[in-house]
Amino acid sequence: HAGQIWSFTTVPDTADGLQADYFTGQDYLAGDPVLTRLDPEIDFNWDQDSPAPAVNRALFSVRWRGEIEIPLTDTYTFTTRSNDGSRLYVNNQLVVDDWGTHAARDSSGSLTLEAGTYPITVEYMQDGGNSNIVVSWESALIPKQAIPSVVLSPVVRAMLVAPANGLIDVSQNPRLS
Repeated sequence: HAGQIWSFTTVPDTADGLQADYFTGQDYLAGDPVLTRLDPEIDFNWDQDSPAPAVNRALFSVRWRGEIEIPLTDTYTFTTRSNDGSRLYVNNQLVVDDWGTHAARDSSGSLTLEAGTYPITVEYMQDGGNSNIVVSWESALIPKQAIPSVVLSPVVRAMLVAPANGLIDVSQNPRLS
């Protein structure tokens, strides 16, 4: 919902997964998405195919947003395996930064997290050739695996509130419905 003061996006909380916004063109992650859907997990091998008819197979990007439920306090290693670029943020911290064109490869980062729910954002860009991305996690008690949909949920509350705090005289605690 876009307003003059507040803008936010929500999707129904009836399914597991992340909200995916697909963009087409060289200005990665810019403009209006050509497709928005709920992806249960990020484990895709599109190879030479398009993710959907509206998406340019050779030149597109995706931003997945939502929340991840961390089951136990531990150090978690997050890995993106992508062809081409990928970035992963957990709790608004950049954990993986492998942006740019390249063949399929792994890039990892670790973060100590307490049990609870955290915002997660994954960004992916495709610039010709094959396209694939898998986002996995592991810890002392979880073997390396694609992050399962059961711990992912779409954005169900306002995030990245605009305008930012202090920009204008607007209550930062309004009642949204």
